[in-house]
Amino acid sequence: MKKRTQVLPLTRLERRVIAVLMKEKGLSRYDISKYLKGNAGTISRIVGRLVDRQYLLEGEEKTSVVGRPRRPLSLNPAAGYIIGLDLEASNVRGVVIDFSLAIIKRRCYPLRLGCRPVTALKAMSKIYKDLSTGIRTDRILGVGLGIPGPCNAPAGEIISYSGNPSWSGLPVKEKLERETGQPILTEHNVFAIAMGENWFQFQGNMDNLICVVV
Repeated sequence: MKKRTQVLPLTRLERRVIAVLMKEKGLSRYDISKYLKGNAGTISRIVGRLVDRQYLLEGEEKTSVVGRPRRPLSLNPAAGYIIGLDLEASNVRGVVIDFSLAIIKRRCYPLRLGCRPVTALKAMSKIYKDLSTGIRTDRILGVGLGIPGPCNAPAGEIISYSGNPSWSGLPVKEKLERETGQPILTEHNVFAIAMGENWFQFQGNMDNLICVVV
């Protein structure tokens, strides 16, 4: 088996193919082309590249009612790992999943209410190191961070936070990237919860969704 030594960027169509298989398991190349309403030959070439790069696994041929036998596709768990972090006033939580979306580790570190920014940053750095222990750096596909309160999500900066006023103005993304050496995608934590519910609970098919966190 070929050994993938680095995380290569994916094209928009490659990402769409992977997203389809996150929602619908066991589809064939033909099924995916129908799902995406795309050219079968183009989709087949895209799938072939993803199989070669070990993002996807292709199973044994199954006889179909019409046409040629089809081979079911699935996400390759060994393709890499994704780490998710969530910062709140009283704790930092984290999870690491493999590429098939199976949970590998969960961690939760308590924070003292009203703690200083440096304490929260140390806790986030510690939980990241705990979650990433045993995983090669080149196998980490991405790191996501949910940040609380009104924030500049793309910049990863807390604008204000009633749960801990001393965190207001804290550039969480910049400081955590410096600590971990990893690029980090940041989002308001409630928005992240809503997107996760829509993706995993409703398969991304909801036009409108209200998420209330108590």
